[in-house]
Amino acid sequence: MYYCFLKEDIEQLTYDPLIIQKEYAMRLGSLYVGSLEQQTIYDASGTKVSIADKRVLLRCTYDNMIAGIRLLSKQGANLVETEHDVERIESWYRLGLTRRSIQEVELSELMSAQNHLGVEDKIFLKSKRKGFSAIIGAARIAQHDAETIAFLEEQRRRYGSRMILSKYIPIKNDSLSGKSGRRLGRSKSGLPTCSKRGKPPRSSRRNLPTLQIC
Repeated sequence: MYYCFLKEDIEQLTYDPLIIQKEYAMRLGSLYVGSLEQQTIYDASGTKVSIADKRVLLRCTYDNMIAGIRLLSKQGANLVETEHDVERIESWYRLGLTRRSIQEVELSELMSAQNHLGVEDKIFLKSKRKGFSAIIGAARIAQHDAETIAFLEEQRRRYGSRMILSKYIPIKNDSLSGKSGRRLGRSKSGLPTCSKRGKPPRSSRRNLPTLQIC
């Protein structure tokens, strides 16, 4: 299997798990670098290569993921993760894995759902794409609070118009879980992961901490 990284990511990131994985893929002799601008794939030496029918796993930032998948598909690669796979992951709430009611809404739909929102004191809202999540007082939305509307408009501009809405469920902490977090990853990719905590580079687009607007 080969691992493809994107030139546009490499030029923007400094310390990041992607850079560590790129160096490891090079040591394995399994590195490709794709250029979205040139719509071309290169090997580790910078030589243009064909990846037709080769098994390739794309490693990139979220912002460039769909464009990267389309580039590899255009080049004839046998993709480990397809655009359809990404859609399934982002639509996880449709799989019925939880008994909690979860809805996919546009901002305009959210603002008009006053009867539904009035049932709960708070709601949990997040972008469908990886981006923001927030706990918001239902009264703020029902009353069209200007500060809340401005916040949601900004999130829509940055992360897309589709949002995931559900009832807010408080997280109970114990002595073993002072802080909770979730990350989606591939344990079988063959590449190392990085457990270092701290503020990530802006362009790596990890989920931001959940905001509270109550």
